[in-house]
Amino acid sequence: MKQFMEVLVVALPIILNVLYWVVVATIVVYSVLAFRVIDRWGGVPRHLEWKILFHQGTLVLMATVVMSSLVWWNPQQVPLPLAALLVQLGLWPIVNVSLVHERLERARQLDLVARRMHNRFRP
Repeated sequence: MKQFMEVLVVALPIILNVLYWVVVATIVVYSVLAFRVIDRWGGVPRHLEWKILFHQGTLVLMATVVMSSLVWWNPQQVPLPLAALLVQLGLWPIVNVSLVHERLERARQLDLVARRMHNRFRP
């Protein structure tokens, strides 16, 4: 049991660090894909809007929890850039939600204009 705890003390920060970076990479990839969908479709169907925001928020929360656990478990092994990134991730949902809503609103307005133009020139 004592050996297991010694291994756990050494391995857990490494596992948490790897898990943290996997979650951060997933957030970045998911954000890029979400914005590509918005650009390609000229908007996002209503049933997907909140799913995108919910999944991004969940990933940010996971990254924050993992990073907090890592800081709590062994603060000596956490370099300063990771701590700064944790603070940055805390602001991520606010910035991201406002950006997504701004782009969605712009896409909706363009869609309305396109529909009006289509209806105007319809025979």
